[in-house]
Amino acid sequence: HLHINDQTVNAGPHAPFGGRRRSGNGSRVSGPAIWEEFTQWMWISVKEQATLYPF
Repeated sequence: HLHINDQTVNAGPHAPFGGRRRSGNGSRVSGPAIWEEFTQWMWISVKEQATLYPF
């Protein structure tokens, strides 16, 4: 999980979030189907030292 300017303490995909019927999106947020709905794939690389190029 990545939280920016927010935190979720002990969040997990098994924890129900959101309502049912008209009070939510009709499912439990944090499950795999909801991850696909509300997120997008992104590649992030982190290095401790910069790569030196010969040019």
